[in-house]
This record gives sequence, structure tokens and C-alpha cells, in this order.
Amino acid sequence: MAFMMVLLVALLGIAVWAYFHTDPPGVPRRSLIMYNAALLVCAVPIGFAVGFWLYNAARAIKGDNGSAMIIYLSIMAGGTVFLLLIALGGMVRNFFVFPPGKRTAVAPTPSHPASRG
Repeated sequence: MAFMMVLLVALLGIAVWAYFHTDPPGVPRRSLIMYNAALLVCAVPIGFAVGFWLYNAARAIKGDNGSAMIIYLSIMAGGTVFLLLIALGGMVRNFFVFPPGKRTAVAPTPSHPASRG
């Protein structure tokens, strides 16, 4: 169970990092920040609510005060919902909210000084 928690934390970190590093270029910065903030403000409580709902449902069925397995599984479910919302929110952001056809052209910058002709 502890290894699963380590994996979940690693996946959460990678997903949040990837979400912010795939911001579409050429969109108004204010709109992009508002969209990103709105997604995070929605994804965190929804993930928490799913995990809490699963915890309460499992505790009611099992009839105990909450074993470690129920707690781990509810944390995993909430984290998974958060990951799915971040992934889907990033896809919606990049393809539907800020589609490539409506972005302003951005001049490409070389990634390394040695790559300049």
C-alpha cells in the first residue's frame, strides 16, 4: 500500500508539471491563468469529494471505523479522479478552449545556443 502511495504522489507531480508545461503558446496570459486556476479549483474538491464518498460508503458496508485499506483505496480513487480531470482539462484547454487556429503566431526560439546555424 505504501508503494501505491509513492506511485500516486509521483503521478500527481508529473501530471501537474506536464499540465503547466503544455500551456499553448500564443494565447492571452490572463485567460490562460484563469482557465488553469478554475480547473485546479474544481479538480481538487471533486477528487476529495469522490475519495470521501468512497470512504464513507466502504465504511458503511464494512461496518468498522475505517481500516487502512479503506483509507488507501479512497485516497487512490480521489487522486485518480484528480488526475483524470487534469488530463481532460488540459486536452480541452489545448484543443477546444484555445484551439491552434485561434492562437497568435509565436516565433520559435532555439532551445540551445549551439543549435544556431
